[in-house]
Amino acid sequence: MKNTFRELITYLKNPVLEKDKNSNLSYRFTKFIHLLIICILTSGILMPLFYLIEYLGLIDMEKHAMEEMMKTLSKPMIFFFAVVLAPLIEELIFRGQLPYSKIKHHIKLPFTLLLLYLD
Repeated sequence: MKNTFRELITYLKNPVLEKDKNSNLSYRFTKFIHLLIICILTSGILMPLFYLIEYLGLIDMEKHAMEEMMKTLSKPMIFFFAVVLAPLIEELIFRGQLPYSKIKHHIKLPFTLLLLYLD
């Protein structure tokens, strides 16, 4: 599991899409279980942190921009945004550039744009 964690950290530092040459089903299942355990442990660490942030009043989880949107827009418009527009934009940003992922800086572009948007 330590090796899988190291591989994950290495990938997150430099996310380059590469085909895994090991097609052994047992190997793949073991990697899947290791990643699942890492996800569960990570969520176990983050959930109390998020609760603490909410408890301290740093973020108000009761007030969402989504509530305002639901009040102001019609149901067909919300349906269009949620079912058509959002998936289309997501696919263009995150998968549209995958054919170019052999070039290292292309795969980092969507994540950089997302971080800029979140700032």
